[in-house]
Amino acid sequence: MGGGIIGLVMPEWGSPLELVSDRVLGLPLYATFLNVPFTALARAFRDWRFLLAVLAVNFVILPLVVFGLSRFVAHA
Repeated sequence: MGGGIIGLVMPEWGSPLELVSDRVLGLPLYATFLNVPFTALARAFRDWRFLLAVLAVNFVILPLVVFGLSRFVAHA
């Protein structure tokens, strides 16, 4: 709610805060959805096989699945 108020009152803050918010939200989302404890976060970033698997699923497989499923909705 605070972000909406700030956006309406001071719209010029939008671009700088947008850049910051993506980076700030990335770390807790990464830890939450991948069940990586914050204490082991540095070790998780060094696990290249794990990171490559996550990137492949998020940026290759998932977009293909969403595209395929959206074809049913697009023609409905």
